[in-house]
Formats: sequence, C-alpha cells, structure tokens
Amino acid sequence: MHEHKDQLWTAPELLRDETAAFVGTQRGDVYSFAIILHEIFFRTAPYGLPDTPAAEIVDKVWAGNPLFRPEV
Repeated sequence: MHEHKDQLWTAPELLRDETAAFVGTQRGDVYSFAIILHEIFFRTAPYGLPDTPAAEIVDKVWAGNPLFRPEV
C-alpha cells in the first residue's frame, strides 16, 4: 500500500474500490488534476489542512460518511 501522503491526490471512489485503484479511471484523473489546481490556486497542501496528518485525511475520505472534500 502506498504512503497515505501519496493517496491525497486519489479520487475517493478509487480509494474505496481497491481493484479500481490499480487501473485508474478518467474521472479519477480529473479529480487528481483538480486537487493539483487547488494546490496551485490556493498555494496550500491538498485539502488545505496543513496541520492534519495525511493518514487522517485519507481515512476520512475513505469512510465517505459524511463526504469529506476540500473546501473551495
């Protein structure tokens, strides 16, 4: 399994479906690109939570209840 930090750019549906994570999807690529644009535009780390450990962010995204998304 990848480091949690590496998963911050992965679409939530790919985090939840382990088989799709290895193949990837076009929607997942768009999500990852949007996270990168968010970083560039806001000049902040993914999800804009620099003090939150990556593992905690990935766990919240993976759980999906409630949906955990970056604030825009």
